[in-house]
Amino acid sequence: MQRKHATGPKSLLNGARCKTGAQYHGPMEKEGKRQLDHAVDDLEHEVPGKIKRFIEWARSDRARWVRIPLALALIAVGILAPYMPVVGVEDVPIGLLLLSYDVPFLRKPMAAFIEWLIGLWRRLRGKSPHR
Repeated sequence: MQRKHATGPKSLLNGARCKTGAQYHGPMEKEGKRQLDHAVDDLEHEVPGKIKRFIEWARSDRARWVRIPLALALIAVGILAPYMPVVGVEDVPIGLLLLSYDVPFLRKPMAAFIEWLIGLWRRLRGKSPHR
């Protein structure tokens, strides 16, 4: 027996869209997407202008056709060539971040990871005598 999708007041989130244009399908997806959007907004405040513009573009729906293959390539390279000088194991989290916009169960863990990295960066920068 197949379940029908709910309609009416309880399913107000179904079909709604976030500011990047992605569609929400339920409360859990909405919460994960909200957390990821908040974490990436914080990240955008910490990076230089060109990187910020790339992040803004990568978050948009029009970048999806590039975002998914790029994410999969970064994850594969990070796993298959972890000790290369330019590419390596650090590409896996970048790939997972890009993929998290299209894979709902990655959103909350990646949001927590980004927030942890931002906190680490701010603590290290605060202790640095150069800034």
